[in-house]
Amino acid sequence: HGEASSTIARVYARIDKPEDQEGLALSGSLEGPFRSDAHTLPARASFLACRPGESLLAEAVLPDPCLWSPDNPALYRAHLELRCGQQVLEERTIATGLRGLGVSGTDLYRHGRRCVVRAVEWTPPGDFDWTEARAAGASFLVDTPGQRLCEAASEAGVVLLVRLGGSVDQLLAAMSRLSAWPAVSIFLFSQGTDCPEDVNQRFPNLLFGEIGPLESTAAPAPWAHLSVYQLPEKTASVPSILPTGRSVMVARQGGERTDWRRGRRECDDLQRELAGSGDLAGYVVLGENNEKTPL
Repeated sequence: HGEASSTIARVYARIDKPEDQEGLALSGSLEGPFRSDAHTLPARASFLACRPGESLLAEAVLPDPCLWSPDNPALYRAHLELRCGQQVLEERTIATGLRGLGVSGTDLYRHGRRCVVRAVEWTPPGDFDWTEARAAGASFLVDTPGQRLCEAASEAGVVLLVRLGGSVDQLLAAMSRLSAWPAVSIFLFSQGTDCPEDVNQRFPNLLFGEIGPLESTAAPAPWAHLSVYQLPEKTASVPSILPTGRSVMVARQGGERTDWRRGRRECDDLQRELAGSGDLAGYVVLGENNEKTPL
C-alpha cells in the first residue's frame, strides 16, 4: 500500500511480526516502471525499515512515479527480503502498480480525474485479446481470479472487479493474494457478507463494495465505499429509488452470451436508459461466464 501523486510516491511493504522471533527486519528494492508494450527507463528505490511496531514495515520513496491506468499500464517490481541480522530468512518478488483509484461523494476518481466503470461479467480465456478490450473501455467482473489473469489484465490496462465469497479467513487470504495487482481495483461482496470491520485499515488502497438487489432495505456496511444494485427488468422507476449521497453502480442481467463485446454494448444501453438518474459510478452487465478455460 502507499500514497502517490504525479511527483512522488511512497510505497509500503508490511508483514505481521512473528511473536516468537526478535531482530527481524524487512528490506528490499522497488524497480520500474515496466510496460510489456513499450520501452521504459526503469529506476530503483530501496525499501528502508520503518520504526518497529506491531508489524514489520518498510518504505520506498519514488520520485516522478508512473501511475497505473488503462492508458498507461505501468508496473513495478518489488523485491523484498525478511532478514534476521545478516541472514535472509525469506525473499519474494512481487509485481505491482500505483493504481490511485478512490471515491469522492458519488463519483469514482483515478488520479484525480472522474471515471465511470463499464463492466461485463465474463472471464477472459487464455488467448484473449486484451488490446481490444482496453480500446473499448471494457472492464470485467470475475470471481476470485488466478494470478495469471490478474497479471495479464494489469499488463494490458484492463480494470477487474473481483467478487469474493467464503469465510473471513478465506476473504483475507484472497485479498492479500490479489491486492498487489493494479488491475484489481474493486472487491465486491454480496450484501450481508461477514467482512472484517478493519478491512479498510488492512487494505487502505483498495475499494470495497456490496452487490445486491435494489429492493433490499439493508443499510450499506460501514466498510463499503460503494454499492452495486441489481436492477429489475423494467427500469422506468429506477431513477426515483436509487440511493443518493454515495457512490452507486447499477447492474442488470444480460443473459447468456459467449462474446464480451455484446455485454460492453449493453453497458452503453443501460447508461442511456438511466441518463436521468444522475451521476452513477458505473454500469455492470451480468451473465453467465464463457466456458473456455480461464487464465
